[in-house]
Amino acid sequence: MDEYQLWCEEASATIARVGKFSLECRSTEAVSVLYRQFEKFVWPTVPQQEERISQITELAIRLHGVEEGQRYIEKTVSKHSEMVESIRELSNGLMELEAKLKRATEWEVHLLLHPHHLLTCGCQTTGPSRPQPITDCRYRASGHTLSVYHWSITP
Repeated sequence: MDEYQLWCEEASATIARVGKFSLECRSTEAVSVLYRQFEKFVWPTVPQQEERISQITELAIRLHGVEEGQRYIEKTVSKHSEMVESIRELSNGLMELEAKLKRATEWEVHLLLHPHHLLTCGCQTTGPSRPQPITDCRYRASGHTLSVYHWSITP
């Protein structure tokens, strides 16, 4: 039981650290490395913990009987499920972050190749220097179409 508690504490601390590090990631490569390290470190330990829970359950049933043993182990099983769900959520979050950074990178590359393209916004400009769209360029990223315009400033 003590080994399992230690694992829960270490896994919780790891999840918190990786979550904090993910906030500092600015590239797909950084997120990818963080994701691979997290997956390599955490997921292999889950089956070991499930085996420990199985052993704890058997001991609890032998010591306390079926009903009492099940009640004794109920909190441990619930905590384990929560830990696995937290690990899964962080893994999914890292994959989503990597995808978002990739889409942002694709857009940045597009803007570097076409610096005269601007995203449209709802703001209106007035006066003699109002920008006028003269060409429309569609950019597709992950199923989303962004309209960008080549602006000409007219005096």
